[in-house]
Amino acid sequence: MGDEFVARYSANRVSDFLHAGRRAPSTTAQGRACEDLGEYLFGKFTGVDLVARDQLDAFGAMETDLIFTNNAVRSGLYFLEPVLIVECKNYANAKVSSEDVAYFASRLKSKGARSGVILTTTTVSGAQGHAGIHAMEVALAQGTTILLIDGTHLVGLDSTESLLATLMNQMVHFRTHGTLLR
Repeated sequence: MGDEFVARYSANRVSDFLHAGRRAPSTTAQGRACEDLGEYLFGKFTGVDLVARDQLDAFGAMETDLIFTNNAVRSGLYFLEPVLIVECKNYANAKVSSEDVAYFASRLKSKGARSGVILTTTTVSGAQGHAGIHAMEVALAQGTTILLIDGTHLVGLDSTESLLATLMNQMVHFRTHGTLLR
């Protein structure tokens, strides 16, 4: 990624989003803070634009947190689809469960998407082959790649280049080893 494509993240701004989520009075407000963070992180990429937030499907049954268009030539996110779907999970004391992952995978499939990103302030439950990570492995075996940005990644992100590298490293590891890079 050339320097002209790199945007810096403000550590204070990321911290503010995380703090807002921790002090939020409801789970809805926690989720909103995580969505705000996702919009900030992906919105810094040239060629990535938010087109929908909290989008309900035609039946009102499934909500998609963040939907971006991804101009891969401009963004550098060439390994992700032109429509980038991000699921945001801001749990105070819980990890993203296998049910959360499987539900997200089914929403991706219902939209014809082959990949998506889970953004969480915690992490996914389980170790390789167990719980949430196993659900990611099952989705991969069925043709859907789910990448993860978790609390550990969030504290280390300083630019769009570092987010791109995190996602790319996971994609490569997932495709070569069939499991999540931890």
